[in-house]
This record gives sequence, structure tokens and C-alpha cells, in this order.
Amino acid sequence: CDYDGFMAGSLTMAGPAAPPAPATGQAFRSRDVGPRYPIARTVILVDVPYAAEFAQARYDALYVAGNDTEAASVWARRGASLVVPVAEPVHLPFAEKAVDVVIANLAAPRARHLLPYILELARVAADDGALVFLHSDQPLAGHPDHTAFTLVDAWLAGRGKWARKVDVCRDDSRILLCPATTDRRACVAPGALLRQAPSYDDALVLEKRKAPPALEHACCSTKTKCTRRCFAFTRGHALTRTIADPTRQALVLREAPVGRLRYWDERRIVTNYDDVWASRYKKEHEKAWHDIYVGHEGFLPDKREWPPAFDALVRTKKIKSILDAGGGTASLDAHLRKQGLRSRVTLVAFGFYDCSMARVAAERGSLIFDWTWLDPLPFCEACTFDVVFQAEGIHHSVPRKVFHNIEKYCPKAGRRLDVNASFVADDPPRRRLDVTRDASLARPPRRRLDPLPAARHDPVSPQ
Repeated sequence: CDYDGFMAGSLTMAGPAAPPAPATGQAFRSRDVGPRYPIARTVILVDVPYAAEFAQARYDALYVAGNDTEAASVWARRGASLVVPVAEPVHLPFAEKAVDVVIANLAAPRARHLLPYILELARVAADDGALVFLHSDQPLAGHPDHTAFTLVDAWLAGRGKWARKVDVCRDDSRILLCPATTDRRACVAPGALLRQAPSYDDALVLEKRKAPPALEHACCSTKTKCTRRCFAFTRGHALTRTIADPTRQALVLREAPVGRLRYWDERRIVTNYDDVWASRYKKEHEKAWHDIYVGHEGFLPDKREWPPAFDALVRTKKIKSILDAGGGTASLDAHLRKQGLRSRVTLVAFGFYDCSMARVAAERGSLIFDWTWLDPLPFCEACTFDVVFQAEGIHHSVPRKVFHNIEKYCPKAGRRLDVNASFVADDPPRRRLDVTRDASLARPPRRRLDPLPAARHDPVSPQ
């Protein structure tokens, strides 16, 4: 049979068998992710202690900590971590559908408002991706008669006072709960977005539904063109093969550890976005689209800007950590995986044009977070990198401030970062993924995580 994405040729194997449901009395362990989600690679752990199981080569794990101390404890064990302080409303610096598996600690302060918190985590989860909520068996703050199990069950079923819908079209991307009785198209039943999966005694497990019909035209009618490009929840194409598809699983596992780089549906991932970077770039620059970003029939070329000598330094462990600044489609991660070097280095990447560029990275199993070069990077003081790498991205930024924000994460004994002071940014700052992009591909898009003063400028990378 043919793989409906990149050509796969003839298959002689069956897809992986579905794993058994957790037995009664079984507590969740991080190693339980692997059997149920055999080709899942990207994992974010929110307010969760370091887990050694995710240090193996098959995973790209990133820990989201609430303070510097927690982030440093993960970094000390060679795990990658971000510092995202607890704030209301909760917003994580990732694009929609960016992560295969999300693991979150419901006992942490960040989970105080449970339902909006679950929706924010669901936003960043891939279609058919998993959301694992630890400590779901504990009474909830403000609702001592309920646990996460009972409350979420009532919410998804639309029972009683927990019968609330989800406004998926908020302009400021702050997910809002709607009354259950509303007939607004933008308000969608939570059961249309999420389903319950086999859970554990102490951990609730949800999965994000693939291509929910309720999301079609939820934010834009069929008669008018959307002025926004990226939404908190996008339907996606119903025929796209997700990480739960048995055929894709068999193909990816057959070519481990690089199967995710080859077997993904390049043709369909942007079909439900309106005029985003990927759809326009592919149309206007077909050759560069394949040569630089997605490869040919799943075979991605080597990273042309990455010095070959650095591969040898990674192989000999003289380079142990890399910050990919302006990572775009995360092609550096793809390069290191193809060379068999990814497990030897801690790699963290940030910065992309819009949701479609981040989606390319996500489909290939690469993790990248959304951040502007002009803000202090969200790393702990002890979290430094052996190499800060950027390819054709820093020229979008105001040089002096970018240098100040990046150079502090280079080891003091070997800082080298040259910036041409004549570069000037010409676009105001926006870091939210749902804001209209400029019409010209030559101009950087506008993205905003939260409101910023109009006088500042937004950097991006075209990588």
C-alpha cells in the first residue's frame, strides 16, 4: 500500500497492536507513555520533576518550571527546561498542536483554575496526542467534593453546573468558557475536542480528537475570508495520518530513529489554515520549500549552515548543549537526528514565522517554543549552552538587545557572537500566533504572546 503523504512503497507488516488498558490499582509512571504512543517523540512536562525515562534518544522532552530553582534542578541532570512563571491566564509558549504528549501536575499552583488550564494544554497537544494529568485523585482547590476525575467527566459529558462550552475564537487567545445553552458557532462542546483515554489510579489521561467537525467554520464563515491566520484550535484535515495511525506507526518504527522525519503528511498539514507562511511559500518557492524545509520524499538534506566540524565536536561530547535561536522548522534537530547525534546533546530551539512553520517541526517530531529575541530568554541563571546557533535570523532583530539576551547563556570563557550593528528591524512586535500576517513573504510575521509596547520590534527567523 502507499502512504498517503510521502511514498512508502510496499508494506508487509501490521501496525502496532493497541496496548492494554491500565490495570486497576496501577499508578502512572513516565515509562507508561511509550507502549501506548509508540512513535510519540515530543513531550512537555509542566511542573513535573525530572523523569529519567524521557532522557532516552527516542524523546525530545522539555520541562516547564515555575521558578529558577526548579528549572535549574532539571538542567543539572542534563534535562532541558524553561522558566514560565505562574500567571493568570495560563499561557504556554508553544504553537497549537506542537507536542505529542503533555504531562502536567494538577497539584501545582498553575492548575488552580482547572478547566481553562486543561484547555490551554489541549491547545498545544497534537491531534490524537495525550494529556496526562498527575495527582488527579486529589480533592480540587475550591471544590473539595470533586477530584479531576469527577469534574472532567461531568464537563466532557455536559452534566450539571460543569456543562460549559469552549470559545475557540477569542482574539486575545485567552480560552473562554461559554454557557452550555449558547448557540454561538464559536462555542464548541469540550467533548468535541477531547476524549477520555484509559487512565490510572492517580492520573487522568485525555486525548485530543482529530479534525473535530465542530471546528469547521467555527471562527470564519464560508462566505468571508479569515483575517486571522492561526487559531487556538484548528480542525486540520480529516485524512491526515496522526501519531495514532497504525500504518504511520509501522513505517516510523521500521525506520527508527529517523522515521518521524520521513513519514508525515506534508501535503495536508496546512490545508485548514488560511494564507499562512507554509501554504504561500510552498506555492511561490516550490524548490526552496523542498530543498530547505521539508526535503524530497521525506529525505531532508543536511543542515547547510551547520559547520560539519560541529558534528565531530558533538560526537566527541565537546559540544553538549545547543540553543537554536530562530529554529524555524527545527531543521537543526532533524540534521542531528539523521546523523545519529541527537541523543548526545541537549538542544533547545525557539522562534518561527507562524503556526504553519511550527507545525512542520511538530509533524517531524521536533520541539520548538515561541519567543521573541528581544525579551530575556526563559532560562534559569545556571542554564547555559556550549553553542548558540542561528541561521539567517538575527538580522530581523535589534542587534544590541538581542546580543545582551543571548550572550548571557553562553559560557563566559568562550563567548563569541558578532552582530552587524547596521541591521534594523522594521516590524512592530507581535508574538501571538493568531494575529494577521503581512502580505509580503519578505516581511516577518506578527506574533505576540502577550501585549507589548508598540515601540518595540519583533524578531523572527526564516530558517
